[in-house]
Order: sequence, then structure tokens, then C-alpha cells
Amino acid sequence: NKPRFPPTMSDKPLPKWLNFVCGGAGGITGWMFVHPMDVLKTRMMAFEKPLGATIGLTMKNQGIRGFYSGLSAAIMRQITYTSMRLGLYDGIRDVISGGKEVTPTQRLLAGLSAGAIAAYLCNPVEVCLVRMQADAALPAEQRRNYTNVFNALSRILKEEGVTVLWRGCGPTVQRAIVVSLTQVASYDQFKATLNTSYNLSGVPLHIASSLSAGVVYSLASCPFDVTKTKMMQQARIEGQPLKYRNVFQAMGLIAKESGVLALWSGILPYYGRCGGHTLTMFIFVEQYKKFARNAGMAD
Repeated sequence: NKPRFPPTMSDKPLPKWLNFVCGGAGGITGWMFVHPMDVLKTRMMAFEKPLGATIGLTMKNQGIRGFYSGLSAAIMRQITYTSMRLGLYDGIRDVISGGKEVTPTQRLLAGLSAGAIAAYLCNPVEVCLVRMQADAALPAEQRRNYTNVFNALSRILKEEGVTVLWRGCGPTVQRAIVVSLTQVASYDQFKATLNTSYNLSGVPLHIASSLSAGVVYSLASCPFDVTKTKMMQQARIEGQPLKYRNVFQAMGLIAKESGVLALWSGILPYYGRCGGHTLTMFIFVEQYKKFARNAGMAD
């Protein structure tokens, strides 16, 4: 039997610029629900402390507002990375398919390409986000005390140079590729299985498929996120080489010093962030696109 997928809303295409707008708006709206999870996973990855200790330290140092550290950089990441990734996906998919019916392989290639391009171009914002989220967990004398994402960008340029804005770019791009490879395939598979085996449809099917796919791609991409966080957070010591120099050297060193499981530090809040944002982002993106079509903005 073929999967009984629920009917989708109108497929009338939107202008290319509107796909970017809907992607960014959906990313920002959805992110507000999961930012605290992202703060916790960053601090757990950077300092290898357990979840309970990380929550306690955040409350002690900053209170509730600490769970929204780096929010300006996170919003900027959604404006740049998410809108670019989702906007480019539609354009690349249409070019690859040549106007014909899109195959699963073409969707996968489009997602992989869009994710990698967006991750590379938006790496400076990622560096700012990691540093701003991790800052309060550092000893007072080591904190950078960036006031917002623009202050962070300008100070990094002035104090450390432009190349630092692309520090950790390797694992960032590789993480984007792994997410694209695992998220699309696993989401489609879970959707088909849950539809045919459990007769799920509509919003329950979307929620169950999103959260199930989140488990797969969180486990697959977490080591790259840990490595990225370590590389971006590190400070250069005068006269000494950087401790983490590239993705594979960094992964090997983390595993050697802290054990292999350290590559999955912060996996619980990381899953909460990944699965939760996948769910909330796509719900809002679809609603924004539906609103645009109802407003007569479709081509």
C-alpha cells in the first residue's frame, strides 16, 4: 500500500524573495521556544559539565535571563543562515529538477548544497553566538563581555582579525551536511512508516515525524557541534598554537582527553534544540507561506 499522506495546502509557488522571508521569519519565531536549550548545550559542550550543574551555574550567575544569553546573535543567525538555507533550497531544487517532478535524490542534493553554502557564509554569526552563550560560564577575568552581536563582530575583527570569524568553519559546514543528509531521509521514512503503520495524519504525523527524525540527526551531528563549539570558543595564547586546529585533530583530541562520549556532550539539550526547532520552525514557515498565498502574493 502506498502511504496515505494528508493533503497539503496549495503548491502555488511564491516569489523567490518571499521564500527567504518566510524561512527567516519562521526560523526566528520557532527559535524563541528553544533558545534556552541551545544555551545549555553550548555550555555543556564547551565546559563538559553535566546538565544539572550547567543549569545551576546559569541560575547562580545570571538568573532566568541567562537562558537567553546571545539571543541577538541567535536572531541574526536565523535572519542569515536559516533564511538563506531555506531560500536557497527552493531555488537549487528547481534548477536541479529542471521543472520536472522532483526526486528524493534531488531534494537531498538541494538540501545538502543549500545547508553547506549557508553554513559557510554565516560562520561569523555562529562564532559570535557560541562565544556569547558560553561567556558567563567562564571565570570573570576570561569573559569577553560582548554586549550584542554587532559589538561581538566588531571586536573580533579589531582584536583578533577577520580569519577568526571563520574559525570552526570546517565542522560547521560538515555538521550542516550531516544534518541535511540525515534529516531529510529520516523525516521522509518516519513519515511514511507512521502514516502506513499507525495511520497518523495531519499535525500529529508532522510532530511525530519531526521529533523522531530529530533523534537520528542529533546523534549523527552532535560530534561536529561539540567540535565546532570547542574551536570557536578557544582563545589564542601568546606564543602557542591553537589547541584545536581542524575538525579531525579536534575530534581526536577531545576523545583522547575526555573519552569518546565527550563528543556527545550536551546531547539532551541538543536534541531539545534540534527536534524542537525543526518542529516549531516548519510549522511557522508553513503558516507564513499560507498567509502569503491567502494574501495573493503567490506567482
